[in-house]
Amino acid sequence: RYLLRRCALEFFFLGGSTVFLAFSGGEDFLDLQSKLLFKTILSQKPRILSAISRPRLLKPRNILQENRWTEVWVNGGLSNFEYLMLLNTAAGRTYNDLAQYPIFPWVLVDYDSEELDLSNPAIFRDLSKPVGALNSERFKHIRERFDSFEDEVIPKFMYGSFYSTPGGVLYFLIRLEPFTGAHVALQSGKFDHADRLFFSVKNTWDNCLNSPADVKELIPELFYLPDIFSNSSDLPLGTRQDGETVSHVVLPPWCKGSSSEFVRLHRAALESEYVSQNLHHWIDLIFGYKQRGSQAEEANNVFYYLTYEGSVDLDAIKDPVTRSAYESQIANFGQIPAQLFTAPHPPRTYNASSSDSLVQAAVNKTGSFFFNKRMRGEALSPTLTDDNTSHRSPQTLLDPKSAEGAVLQIIFSSSESKVMVLYSSGLLAAYGWLSGPQGLHVLHPRPGLLDRLGLREDNSSTTGSNIGIILPHVSHINVTRPETYLFDNFQDTLFAARPPLTQVPICFLEDIPKKKKTTIMIGGLENNASAWCTFDAEVLQQSSRGRSSGFTEGSLRATQHPAIVTSIQASAGGSIALVGLGDGTVWVLGISGKEFLESEELLYSKAKKYCRDEDFNLLGGLKMLRADKSTGNKEATFPRIRKVLYGHVCAVTCLAIDVTLGLAFSGSSSDGGTVMVHNFEDGCVLRRFDLSGHVEGAFQTKKSNAEDSFLSDEDSIVSDLLVTKEGQVIVHVVSVMQDARDTLISASNLLVYTLNGISVGSRRLQNCLAIQAAKTGPFLVALTETSCLILRIPTLAEHEEFIVPEGASCLSLSPEEKSLLIGMQDGSIVAFPLALE
Repeated sequence: RYLLRRCALEFFFLGGSTVFLAFSGGEDFLDLQSKLLFKTILSQKPRILSAISRPRLLKPRNILQENRWTEVWVNGGLSNFEYLMLLNTAAGRTYNDLAQYPIFPWVLVDYDSEELDLSNPAIFRDLSKPVGALNSERFKHIRERFDSFEDEVIPKFMYGSFYSTPGGVLYFLIRLEPFTGAHVALQSGKFDHADRLFFSVKNTWDNCLNSPADVKELIPELFYLPDIFSNSSDLPLGTRQDGETVSHVVLPPWCKGSSSEFVRLHRAALESEYVSQNLHHWIDLIFGYKQRGSQAEEANNVFYYLTYEGSVDLDAIKDPVTRSAYESQIANFGQIPAQLFTAPHPPRTYNASSSDSLVQAAVNKTGSFFFNKRMRGEALSPTLTDDNTSHRSPQTLLDPKSAEGAVLQIIFSSSESKVMVLYSSGLLAAYGWLSGPQGLHVLHPRPGLLDRLGLREDNSSTTGSNIGIILPHVSHINVTRPETYLFDNFQDTLFAARPPLTQVPICFLEDIPKKKKTTIMIGGLENNASAWCTFDAEVLQQSSRGRSSGFTEGSLRATQHPAIVTSIQASAGGSIALVGLGDGTVWVLGISGKEFLESEELLYSKAKKYCRDEDFNLLGGLKMLRADKSTGNKEATFPRIRKVLYGHVCAVTCLAIDVTLGLAFSGSSSDGGTVMVHNFEDGCVLRRFDLSGHVEGAFQTKKSNAEDSFLSDEDSIVSDLLVTKEGQVIVHVVSVMQDARDTLISASNLLVYTLNGISVGSRRLQNCLAIQAAKTGPFLVALTETSCLILRIPTLAEHEEFIVPEGASCLSLSPEEKSLLIGMQDGSIVAFPLALE
């Protein structure tokens, strides 16, 4: 809708962006225009719409009828935040129109206490009443005026103001552009009076509770964006009548002055048991049957008539002055959302407090609202020592006898049934992941990766039954030395991304899930190469009976890049892969579906365009080489180069990706450690995180004395990058120095940032080997040489610590996150039970 008329269309794109188009004329005219517009779009042949023959317009109630969002929420499958975002979107609320901005409720009334007790119902707002009726004394006067109001044209109303207006949205977002400029434009080129600006949360709540002209609800940003509380641009917002300067928003005592802590606790309050059990009452008021008519009057929820759809026919008004006045009123003083329910909304039966953790809802993600509940099972109880460090008895899944060197990486596929183990010898072994006793799981050999296209079955291994593949060098097309391991000398072959180097650029690309195809992509090879091989999960399961090898013709490819491949990261769905190179660039490859694949000739021409090396033809650029040309397949296709991202001045050491937001994160060692955020759709640099003020140096790990006073310059390297579903960026920085005796001194720093680069948490550890974020709760698992720590995100406060065997090298959480697998330097793998609650 636009100006309460159904004359607009909103397009939602896979990259997360939206476009809002408003048309002139009424709904019938829109139907004609939209069909013409859609026909025009189809004429441009966008691949995503190739199978659609005619436009399909979704109206609010159609959306609810075709989806089961309410049922999913009632049964606990959606968080409160997610469900409210869905309802707002279905009701026509959009970030593209300040007059129809998404609406969220006030949920708390306690903005004075030092601590916030979410188990106390007294701290919550009554969600069965609109804001205007929360204060009984104020509402008494409102009701008297309503009962006595008489007018021949204007129907009776209780509230002349509205709970969501452009001015109200700009009130909360005034400290961020482009809302700062919009506020100034709304106020005729200047900031509003300081006493009317967003000064403190408590002040705003008190005003909404007591002022006869302020009944506004909240906006989503108060539940996920701490930046709105900080005057980071030093805007001259003025001085209040009491002499206080308006700058940063004054926060309640219970968040200890931290805007990130306010957002965390405010979001926790929204997901609390009290709100979950009562949110349906508020939905009835805003989106439901209490929105209008006699039910609205009984619920004390009647607003000025021009806020309701259908109250006036703008197209029938011929006088331009009168029409302009109506349009101005509608645009600036609020619009009731489209009515989604005409009967009472069902209450939530799911008990949020009994869940394993608060639902970690994705913020502003219109395309991925559903998730699988974590699997439940019995977990072993840890035994605590006097120092509060727990001792757990691990279960050995692979003993050292089956070793092919140290375990470098343990990688689970998203199908949750396959796990790949990479050894320092170059062996990439495949195993099955099956249920075991006491909530743990066990690794079983998964035969089937047999000799094919330069790969061979590992019969020489001491395991006997352990089947894997030895990955050869890919410096030439036909592999003639299958006995050659992937890494003859691991430290020399790979680019030294960090000392000690423990990560091989490798990831799963499950690019054809419907056909159960799995691709493994590996970098760091000779001649700046990366390689990937594809196998069929169903064929693998049959191969033990001698039916097939599991590999398809032409399943092994090799890619030669302008510089050595130092890191690889794929998106969760396998549609996008990031490839970091030693020259500081990041290549964005499309790897899923026909729309992302290109021929060798086209790919070669694009690679030449992107490569900066003058000797491109000599190097071969990004040639795509068939490992076996005997198949004669001339129609082979390869990943499409979507973008090349620039900004680093030295090798890219780690990567992370968020497809829904269209963001690529990359780290390097330049300038003491650098993290850059790109939009991988257009290649623009969005953020550059400054780590310098948050990294504690390695020199602090050693006592200062005369012998150690001569130290080399310190190098800080971004070792790992993680991005949580809540949009928090976790950075692992390793700082290394060399003393006068050539002894390396190192320290690890874990840093947590918002997407806008604001530091919200940090922790210093001794020799952190690996980190991984949990998907089912706000936890980060960090492995050191002696113990494993479970830390709470974003503060990185310690939740638990337990001792691990000596010689740990890597870690991996099992898919259901009930077990923690730790790879050892002796080649064994041990598992610990977990209970992330």
